[in-house]
Amino acid sequence: MPRTRPLLILAAVAASLILLNNAVAPFAWVFGLWAVVLGRLARARARVTPTKRPLWVALVPIAVLLVLAEGTLAVLNAGGDGTRLEAGRWGTEHETLGYALRPDSQVSARKFHGSTLLYEVTYTTGPDGLRVRPAVAEEGELPVIAFFGASGTFGEGVEDDETLPYTVEIALGGRYRCYNFAAPGYGPHHMLAMLEEGSAIETLANEPRVVICSVRASHGRRAAGKAPWDPRGPRFVLDGEGGVRREGQFQESMGSYLLEKAMRSHVLSLVASRSPFQAADIPLLAAIVDQARRTVEEETDGEFHVLAWDFGDLAEELVGALEGRSLRVHRLSEIIPDYEELGDEYIVPFDGHPRAPLIERLADYVAREIVGREDETGGSTGPSR
Repeated sequence: MPRTRPLLILAAVAASLILLNNAVAPFAWVFGLWAVVLGRLARARARVTPTKRPLWVALVPIAVLLVLAEGTLAVLNAGGDGTRLEAGRWGTEHETLGYALRPDSQVSARKFHGSTLLYEVTYTTGPDGLRVRPAVAEEGELPVIAFFGASGTFGEGVEDDETLPYTVEIALGGRYRCYNFAAPGYGPHHMLAMLEEGSAIETLANEPRVVICSVRASHGRRAAGKAPWDPRGPRFVLDGEGGVRREGQFQESMGSYLLEKAMRSHVLSLVASRSPFQAADIPLLAAIVDQARRTVEEETDGEFHVLAWDFGDLAEELVGALEGRSLRVHRLSEIIPDYEELGDEYIVPFDGHPRAPLIERLADYVAREIVGREDETGGSTGPSR
């Protein structure tokens, strides 16, 4: 066995790589493979030196336990929270962003908790690859309002005419064009990439008015390349001078590549989803948002505002970092002070995304306090500063 041991280990490593890239619930298979390999090595060593217990003897039961944990969580739908999403293919690979919405598509999505239907909606995108706008805008040149964010801004769990940008455009009577640059799983790094290298600036060049960015503390992990669903997203790093610089895509770094593979483990994904957000990621998030603001102000005449979802872990750290850079920050806890007390009518249970009634309240604030709209006497509230 001593002569064949290196070959056995090499074969196990090669088989593990194949399983990680091709198998369903790959870590259950990988841990099972190594349980067998370690057991075989332990038995061979015991026959040669029965009085010694090599390290891998202790690793065998650990590998077996991991096999059981991976298999159990796989059966319970990768995390055991009982939710299940059924949706068509809405995403496509994108050279700059890693992934983006498919243009000219209509996708149905249903989410369940156990056998209970949480929502059933349709997502429609136009030829620009953005979620559709209402057909109420006046003809000719109109000021533009651009929304950036993640699933909440995109409108996960609500219909096309219930998203925040759509609702704001309706509230403003079609006198502005509201564009929804958000997508599920996005972070502020996607926004900055769109502003620096994508088509967003071209859109904002058409009479820009306001750019609104929605962020929360969890987006810091995304901006740092720690989101397993975003292995090829745009990578920004702190430049040491208060700003950030672009350094390719996440997967071009070994750490991001290994993270993507590791997050295929149901056990590691569950641990990551339950762990507190890293405070170390907040400065990068704030620097990316600030650079997006500077890009907007330098390239257009638009104002830049931040909607801060200041609930949960590191909420105060997030707001402090943003306000420390003199950004216009609007706290959700002040806009909707009863947010954490709202029931299932406002927030999708077992999911957390806002529903239409909550979005309407937020849209009213955006239209009235950020954009400014004519009141009943014909005046204007003006944009907040």
